[in-house]
Amino acid sequence: MSFKNKMKNKKFLGNKVINSNEALGIVFSKETKENFITIPVDRLVDNPYQPRQEYNDDSIEELANSISSNGLLQPIIVSPIKNKKDYFYIVVGHRRVRAFRSIGEKKITAMLVNLTEEQLMIQSLLENVQRENITILDEAFSLKRLLDAGVQQKDLVDKIGKSKGYISKLLSLTNLSNDLLNYIQNNKAPQKLFLLYELSKIDKHKQLKLYKYAIDNDLKREELFNLLNNEVTEKQKVSRGNKKNYTFKKTKNSISFNINIKKISDEEKEIVIKNLEELLHTLKVSEDT
Repeated sequence: MSFKNKMKNKKFLGNKVINSNEALGIVFSKETKENFITIPVDRLVDNPYQPRQEYNDDSIEELANSISSNGLLQPIIVSPIKNKKDYFYIVVGHRRVRAFRSIGEKKITAMLVNLTEEQLMIQSLLENVQRENITILDEAFSLKRLLDAGVQQKDLVDKIGKSKGYISKLLSLTNLSNDLLNYIQNNKAPQKLFLLYELSKIDKHKQLKLYKYAIDNDLKREELFNLLNNEVTEKQKVSRGNKKNYTFKKTKNSISFNINIKKISDEEKEIVIKNLEELLHTLKVSEDT
């Protein structure tokens, strides 16, 4: 049976069988065979909105060996480049194209869809955030781009199958300092969600230092909370020695304040207000989870 006949009654988005009304409004015609074309590999261009920054060479090699033995089991998905005749953006299948190129294949089977620039961006982002091996930061910034593209945060819950609380935590990571983000990327450093989320709530100029300390000492959650609590305590010191007109205590499961409203200074008020704002944020995330 020919490849086209095998695919006649199936429609795919990556490795997922979909119906014709799914995938961000991408609708394939009932005559799916009309959407399949054979494209020279050198006419394929990476999606400019592709969020994935790195590809595992060993994984690509394994895929290439599989393709050499079994052929292409699923077509890639492409969209025409408007101002470049006979050239196509890769919508789904970047790894398969890389595998094809590595074994010297000249042509590849593709499903052709016509996407607007906005659809191209959203589809690429969604296709990546649904992958299990995407990094936490890649996922966070992909979600941010989806919001910037007009996708509502509540719609992301259905589209990517993650809770509101998880999405809120990820989005907070986009506010991490550039120093920390660059350090993680350049050193391929660990991306622990609970660590990065807690660091996103403190002063940016301290994030990298505390991140390194937490990673070097393999801090657990409780140890991290204690470390950050000490940082807050340092910020609470005022010019009148170490005497404070309030106390702030944070543990894994509780947060408590004790404030002398009559004696508290303006400087202390600012610190207390910031801590209260962080508390409200924590409660909101907990409620959404």
